[in-house]
Amino acid sequence: RRQDVLSGIRSICRNLIAETECWTFVRSRWTQLFRDYGGSLSFAELIKDVTGRFNTLLQLEEFERFAEQTTDK
Repeated sequence: RRQDVLSGIRSICRNLIAETECWTFVRSRWTQLFRDYGGSLSFAELIKDVTGRFNTLLQLEEFERFAEQTTDK
């Protein structure tokens, strides 16, 4: 079901092995995900799940660039 999509993505993103692929997936589909789910609490939780383990300067810089590019889009 449509409402279960974010739950499935979040579950995968919480897996340490899949975190890089999940970040790539979310970035590549950001416009669609934001359009379809941007107003939901689950969407905010998705962002936490995707970025929750980021712990390097490189990851921070990459996230900041992404946020700058996608803000108000």
